[in-house]
Amino acid sequence: MSTWLPSSVMQRMSPDLASFLGNMQAQFMSLQQRTNKLESLAATNARLTAQLVNAEKLIADFRSELASQGNCQITTNASTSSAPTTPKEPGTEASTWATTAAAAHNSVVVPTALSVRKTPRPPSVHRVAASTRMFAIPTGPKGYQYVYIPRSRRLTHREVRNSLKTLGVDTGRILDINFPAKDVVDILVHNQYAEKFQTTLTTVAIEILDAFDPLDPKNIADPKYKSLSDSELEEVAAELHSDRCLKALKYLRPHVAVPVGHFFCDQGWISKEDIPVHSVSGPGAGIHDFQSPSRRTSPRAIYDVLQHCHSLHMLFITETWLLPPSRLPTSWSQIHLYGSPVAGNYRGSMNVSALISLSCPYPVTQIPILSNYALAIKIASLRIVCLYLPPSMSTHNALAVLTSISLTNDTIICGDFNSRLGSLTGDYATNTRGLACCE
Repeated sequence: MSTWLPSSVMQRMSPDLASFLGNMQAQFMSLQQRTNKLESLAATNARLTAQLVNAEKLIADFRSELASQGNCQITTNASTSSAPTTPKEPGTEASTWATTAAAAHNSVVVPTALSVRKTPRPPSVHRVAASTRMFAIPTGPKGYQYVYIPRSRRLTHREVRNSLKTLGVDTGRILDINFPAKDVVDILVHNQYAEKFQTTLTTVAIEILDAFDPLDPKNIADPKYKSLSDSELEEVAAELHSDRCLKALKYLRPHVAVPVGHFFCDQGWISKEDIPVHSVSGPGAGIHDFQSPSRRTSPRAIYDVLQHCHSLHMLFITETWLLPPSRLPTSWSQIHLYGSPVAGNYRGSMNVSALISLSCPYPVTQIPILSNYALAIKIASLRIVCLYLPPSMSTHNALAVLTSISLTNDTIICGDFNSRLGSLTGDYATNTRGLACCE
């Protein structure tokens, strides 16, 4: 009975019969709905069973193929049971949530891709060579140098590296790439690779600019410096090159940045305070700690330095990195020439300090001097002027500071001039400032 009885028929029946027939009709409709659901579940179960059979066959084929190769294994999450799900009687487990949970529990996971172990790629020749150098005894020339080559247009660092790699250059040996002038590229390499690097470039007709000077004011192309004098342009060129060197140190690995920093300092491009410092221990650690930004006023460091000065009445120290009103942690009397703050750091620069022992038998006074680079002290009848001339200062300005000091028979000039005087002082190198001081 699929439809309700007409109301006219129901009205002619007795109330009990009409109620009975109404209940029967409602039960038949409920049974019909459940039958439809069971038929739908049976069709779904048959479809999943067929998929499971196909998946098991596919897995068996793959296992057979991989077993014949004998080089990898495969695992699967698919269940091996293929028994159809038998619908249960209506009740608590027939609810919507129970049906969803059961479907999730009985779902089949069919692998869509196989994970095959890849054969490791053999290391490249350059990587093997780099690993070999790591355990080799250092031989050949030491140090670093910039190789200058021309460029025809504006380039990026990536373009330079990719182009050099195309030409056969081992880019793993290139430490830094910069653009010191409008039409010049400078490339920092170790001296042991410099000859091979230059040979590779000249083979493809690339000119090496041996006469290029990164401190030449002609390299400045910014029009905002057009009104400056020649001496001012020299100072700007030195500052710009110093900034390029400091930027290069930030991107070098720590074990490379330290020796490269010393190379920059030896060339007079940066100051000693700009050289990256590693933590050290053992003999000499106090000196390193004394020049470390994080521990520059360590009482232990000052103590270690003064332990070597028992026979001295006075000690001058340059680059103490103090800001006013800071003082060194010692009982010795102190006179300071404070420097200017360094941007982004809690320290100063271009400082000069004088420490006077408590056992000094002579009167010591500071002599006023109009210079940011010199500290003048009078001890007994002597006049001592201690200077710190930073590497970024132009040679012209450095000589101007030196010539501004009046010389008398009782005047002593000392300090850190950042000048390399060559054989005159037993040094193995010279720089522009050193040659100018000798003239």
